[in-house]
Amino acid sequence: MNNTFTQLKEPRHTTTMSDVEKMIGGDYAQLTNTNVRSFGWKNVTVKVKDRSSGSTKTLLNDVSGLVKGGELLALMGPS
Repeated sequence: MNNTFTQLKEPRHTTTMSDVEKMIGGDYAQLTNTNVRSFGWKNVTVKVKDRSSGSTKTLLNDVSGLVKGGELLALMGPS
């Protein structure tokens, strides 16, 4: 059994998201949030009419949530 360890060197520069945006030549001003600290919703219900059957389908039923600045939220469901 070989007990040899390799020491990892710390990188001299850590790439940040803003660096990546600069590297691809993009303007990342749209990613800067200086106004919104949080976004919340309470008791949201969304219903739609099914095109084929005409019946009502509930997509969201009495949902509440909160997203704080710097967080990412994705609402996902069946396709």
